[in-house]
Amino acid sequence: MVACGTDGEPASTSTTAAAAGDTRVEPVARPAGPGDDGDVLDAAEIQPPSGARSWRVDYRTTAIDGAPAGARMTLTVPMTPPPDGGFGLVVYAHPTKGTADACAPSLEGPTAIPLISEFLRAGWAVAAPDYEGLAAEGPHPYLVGRSEARNLLDATRAAAEVKGAGITPGGPAVLWGFSQGGHAALFAAQLAPELAPELDLRGVAVAAPVSDPAAFVRRSEDWPAQFGILATVVGAYAEAYPELDPATVLTPEAVDDLSLLEQRCIADINAAFDRPIAEQLVRSPRDEPAYAARLAENLTATGPIAMPALVVQGGADQIIDPADTAALVDRLCGLGVATSSLVRAGEDHAVRADDVLIPWIQGRMAGGEPVDTCP
Repeated sequence: MVACGTDGEPASTSTTAAAAGDTRVEPVARPAGPGDDGDVLDAAEIQPPSGARSWRVDYRTTAIDGAPAGARMTLTVPMTPPPDGGFGLVVYAHPTKGTADACAPSLEGPTAIPLISEFLRAGWAVAAPDYEGLAAEGPHPYLVGRSEARNLLDATRAAAEVKGAGITPGGPAVLWGFSQGGHAALFAAQLAPELAPELDLRGVAVAAPVSDPAAFVRRSEDWPAQFGILATVVGAYAEAYPELDPATVLTPEAVDDLSLLEQRCIADINAAFDRPIAEQLVRSPRDEPAYAARLAENLTATGPIAMPALVVQGGADQIIDPADTAALVDRLCGLGVATSSLVRAGEDHAVRADDVLIPWIQGRMAGGEPVDTCP
């Protein structure tokens, strides 16, 4: 089962520190000297799941502003000799945790990664990046596709640079993302030929993905308990895109409360903004031209994707509209992507994916022909 803190739901905060109100984190510094994206800045062994080895890895990437940046991930490999060619790598993209440093999933350690035991039993290594600005200097560009893509692709490169991990540069890898992570994985798949053409990416799998940020924002506009998601998008986009002004869409009181984004994780952010919409929203970001343009820019699957895709969606998902995922599948099929899609009737945002995900990844690692459910 996929069982993880989900976008907008108060299932759990990302870290014990954040739950206790302590958001002090020593962020990964921006690299000062020359280097390449994917270079390992530091790697330290940490407590692994049973029968595995794990590292906390700081690596070099490029920030949304084009400057060198540091980022963090956890890397876990089976405690068995790697096969010829090294371990296959699953690159896991996490759901919304928040934009504060203390919300970084790496602080929870690898045992908190959904399905990690199943991946290890299958003989795969697992890289789990935090994304730009989480436990790292600078803001987190929430739902900014190019930033997410760079982090996943550079984490894939960095995994092969960790000594003793048994991962070969250019070895087989699969992108796997849940909710916000689906947005990240889809953008990594689309931008890989530009940003990391040397990688051997065999496929992209997503469950309950944020595929259309504008539609995702729309669901929060009349849902007070979910309005913190809209506030997070508005605040994060204003950090990523200097031409955007939160005051064009939010009331002065709500603009003032955007400072909470760097102090609390998503469950607490949703709680803080859970009050009448009329007290917070001046106009929809979808109706403000500058915001609308950037939301449209971050729509997934708008260009060629040179790998097969798996898409799993719950038919009763309140966080992600199943119609938005159906539109994603239509775009993927229209692009000629071999797409296997499944809607699970009656299931919500915590949709089950393991029973289809594991065999689908096995097929990709083995170089098999993917199932294509496109018309």
